[in-house]
Amino acid sequence: MKKTIIALLIVSNIFSTAKETPYDFQRLKDLHAKNIEKINQQYIQALDKLRTKYTKKGDLEVAMMLDDEIRKYKASGFKLDGKWKVITHNGKSYTRYFSNGEMIDQNKQRRRVEIKGETITIFWEGRRKGWEKLKIDPSDPDSLKGINSEGGKCVYIRN
Repeated sequence: MKKTIIALLIVSNIFSTAKETPYDFQRLKDLHAKNIEKINQQYIQALDKLRTKYTKKGDLEVAMMLDDEIRKYKASGFKLDGKWKVITHNGKSYTRYFSNGEMIDQNKQRRRVEIKGETITIFWEGRRKGWEKLKIDPSDPDSLKGINSEGGKCVYIRN
């Protein structure tokens, strides 16, 4: 019995001392993600200009090829990681960070995140159980509209 209690104390101590991502490291990661997003948007804009050019020339085969590339890139190029501002149904505003399948909320609590297709689910566990489901709109990847398990609506805006 004593050995079991001691083992549990050691294990709980190991998990409670796990370091959180330092703020400056997180800022650097966010800056990197933001710059990658800018490059991605420039690429999509360039593809769009080419598509328009080939459509006007009447070369629909190339225009369709470019259209397929734009669609694939928009669908697979969505990156959630980074800093987001959330505005809740009651007008409150918070800053949240997404990184590596987790969301860090305004209270520095880590929440599990799952992306399936065009839906992002944030799982609230512990004292306040529930979820938020957000929809990805490929035409506006910097804004997500969602609803939580209690019926409240929210909007996430990329910072």
